[in-house]
Amino acid sequence: KLDSTEHKIYRLRGGVDVLPDRDNLVRQFDNYTWTQEEEQAQLYVQIEEATKGKHIQVRTTEDVVSIWLHNILLLNETLENKIIPKKTTWEIEQFRGQRCLKVILEKKTPNNQILCTQTQ
Repeated sequence: KLDSTEHKIYRLRGGVDVLPDRDNLVRQFDNYTWTQEEEQAQLYVQIEEATKGKHIQVRTTEDVVSIWLHNILLLNETLENKIIPKKTTWEIEQFRGQRCLKVILEKKTPNNQILCTQTQ
């Protein structure tokens, strides 16, 4: 059991809890996974081995994150708390044994939960 005085735990609406990773709650949804820390959230989307950076588009506003793969909208999420779009970054990496697109979202207000509901 995690003691809330020692660890920050952020709950997301929906999804399935997965074991904490680096003291962060990992939340699995149908086609993506979220983790959150005090100042940022990470979004992981599984991608195929053949997918290259040129096939990926990530767009953010203060309250929406959208991801396209091969010019097809894969994910369009409305956030309940604001992020700093200019600080959004992404990379391709392994996550829990799968090749994933990792999108890093910087929170506008640290410690705010970035709760989301699918708008696609």
